[in-house]
Amino acid sequence: MTGWRIGRIGGTPLFLARSWPIGVLVLGAFYLTGLVSAMPLAQAVGYSIIAVFGLFGSVLVHEVSHGLAGRLLHRPPEAYTLTLWGGHTTFRGPEARPRDMALIAAAGPAANLVLALVVRLLLIALRGEPFWILAPLAWVNLALGAFNLLPGLPMDGGHLVHALGWAVTGRRDSGMLLAGRLGQGLALAVAAYGLVPLLAGGGSANLWALLISLFLWQGATQSVRVARARQQVADVDLRRWMVPAQAVDAGARVGDVPPTGAVVLDAGRPVALVTIEALQQGADPGLPVSAVARAVAPESVLRVPVGADAVAALGRASRHGDTVVLSDGQGLWTGSVAQLAQYLRR
Repeated sequence: MTGWRIGRIGGTPLFLARSWPIGVLVLGAFYLTGLVSAMPLAQAVGYSIIAVFGLFGSVLVHEVSHGLAGRLLHRPPEAYTLTLWGGHTTFRGPEARPRDMALIAAAGPAANLVLALVVRLLLIALRGEPFWILAPLAWVNLALGAFNLLPGLPMDGGHLVHALGWAVTGRRDSGMLLAGRLGQGLALAVAAYGLVPLLAGGGSANLWALLISLFLWQGATQSVRVARARQQVADVDLRRWMVPAQAVDAGARVGDVPPTGAVVLDAGRPVALVTIEALQQGADPGLPVSAVARAVAPESVLRVPVGADAVAALGRASRHGDTVVLSDGQGLWTGSVAQLAQYLRR
């Protein structure tokens, strides 16, 4: 993770990307330029400061809402990051169902729209100074919620389209490709919105739309690439290149392990591996199996044997060891990460 770790929220690390200070300065200048002609300088500065830090605070609320929804759906967040463009939440593994994707995606914009309503009601109830300073928070959250609902990746609305396409076609990659293409179209529309007035002699504020369109295009194009890559491995079955394995309980003895080795299970979960080489060391058969077993990281246990999700899980597992265990509810297999990667490249 690149950036500065500044704390934790509900046990999840919070990072500031190294681009974040640039975002603060650019946004501050943008807001101040637009406001200084409409109000006194002191008030414009106050609005700008509240708007900038209110925006990033609202982005944090947005991302934490994604994380809370993921946690409730048994997909806990790994990290929250505030960036030049806003923020993002990293999760452990992919969504299991289109419904989960849709609920997690909708949680962020919903939180901002609710916050906008709450702030607006407070302004109505608490009229007068100094409560005017809260006004930008209502508009920031309204804009943030509405903008993120635009129907194209990388926006949350794009994830809703992705989930819908996945549910209709039964293929995650088809939904991603649709949402990515819509995201590219959205990027072009935003670019035109900024470019046409700029060519007609409009103000430099239209440059902001061009920067946003660049961000949208990059995110959407990356999604299209990922979707196409997923389609290329849709029929891959990792079991073709793995070795069937037997299981022993964590409370077993060395003498209970078959000569071909075994996967050690604890409450039905693979937690360790006993190899043929370990058995050939001549350990006392009465020793607990843990004496010759090698621990297997949870990330090295694959649950899906076929398709792009299986390949993606193998990629994540490669960062945690050189051996993977596949447990799909029907059997156990073991394999070398290096060999599996070599077969996939063929």
